[in-house]
Order: sequence, then C-alpha cells, then structure tokens
Amino acid sequence: MSKLSLAGLFLLQAVVAGAAEPYASWKLDGSYAAGGSQPLRMGPVGTPSFDDAGVSGKCVRLDNAASGQGMRVVLGEFRTATDLTFTAWVRFTTQEGGFSDTAPHNIVRFWGKTPEGQAAVLDLRVRDGVMDVYYTNPARNLQAGNLAVPVGQWVFVAVVVEGDSLSIVLNDARRSFPIAGPQSYETMTVGTVAQGSRRGVNGWMDEVSLYDEALSPEELGLLYRQGREALANGAGAAGGGR
Repeated sequence: MSKLSLAGLFLLQAVVAGAAEPYASWKLDGSYAAGGSQPLRMGPVGTPSFDDAGVSGKCVRLDNAASGQGMRVVLGEFRTATDLTFTAWVRFTTQEGGFSDTAPHNIVRFWGKTPEGQAAVLDLRVRDGVMDVYYTNPARNLQAGNLAVPVGQWVFVAVVVEGDSLSIVLNDARRSFPIAGPQSYETMTVGTVAQGSRRGVNGWMDEVSLYDEALSPEELGLLYRQGREALANGAGAAGGGR
C-alpha cells in the first residue's frame, strides 16, 4: 500500500479512525492536473472547470451532455488483476440531460485487455436515474433497480470487486452481484466515456479514491459519514448533502 495522500480532510479523518489507506486519491480542485497523489497521476480530458461548492472545497464541474470533459489515469502497476475499490462523490445537475434518459452516464470506466486480447471493462454509471454497472467477466449489465440517484444532491458512490463478487454502493446502500473474478486494467477514466451513445457526468465530482483492496461495508460507511459531516459543515452548500 502507498503512503496516505491528503486528498481531503474527511479522508484523513477516516484513515485515522481505522479505514484503509487509498492506493491513490485526488481532490478534484484543479491541483490534480499538476500531479495528483502518487503513485498515479491524473490528467484532464477536455477542459473541465472548477466550482467552490465541493464536498470539502473546490470540485470539478463536468458537462458531458455535450463536451466530453473528464479525467484519466494510466494505471501502471495497478493494472494487475486484483480486488479493488473506487469511491467518489457526485452531484448530477438538475438541468435537462443531467441523467434522466436511457443513455448510460459513466461515473468511471476501467479499461484493459484480457490475455486473449479481448476488452476488459468495468463501468460504474447511471442509466435513467438508476445505478448501473457493466462488467465483461462475464459480459453483462448489472442493474440495481432500487438504487435511484437523486438530482441536485451530493451522493457517495463506490464500486468494489472482491474475488467472485462485484458490489455497487450509493450512500449507505449496497448491492452485490456474482462475477467470474477480477480483471486487469490499463486506464481509469473518470467522469466521461467516448463510445456510442454513452455519456459522462453532467454535474460535479469530488474526492476520488482508488484502493488496491476491497473495502468492507464498515469502511465504506465511515467514508460516507465523514463526507456527510464535511457537507454539513458548510462545503457543497449549493447542492447540500441529503
């Protein structure tokens, strides 16, 4: 595991309280483009802008109904097939096209290739206002129909791969699905995807973290509560935390 990156006060508090350290983490206030946290560097896709109403300060503003803005990480050594956890805070806009259509809106895409040369994909996304995930081992859509994403509010999202199980998390709710096992990835793209009818986030993102292990429900719950506390203390006031 890498040393802890101070990506946000609530993440630091969570680690002190006993949560796992992230492999890498990024506070999406623009500083990530200058290096982000080590050992992985995050770079911009397009020209995202920044907003003062983040979870713990500034955050990135994305408009993927039109322009394909986002962030990308080359995963390097992390590409080895292993358990993983991705976490972030997202607030979808209430404007038309925010996500209430049938096109999937990607929060994150992990992409790589199998030893046989086939695409290895993990997409965490929202389709028609509901959390959805696409996974290629085996290839299928996994939809939790009762994980509806509210518009105009900050929500905590996560995807967890642990052995032959994949879980998606929305705030303090979790849904799990059987899979054939972990995959190897080469890149992680946050907030956007350029493929067919797919779109990215039309709204705001903040506090992205990547772990090289499967976080427990208790650890994820701790991160969620710490984020809620940060929102309650004044950050993200434009969208609230509930």
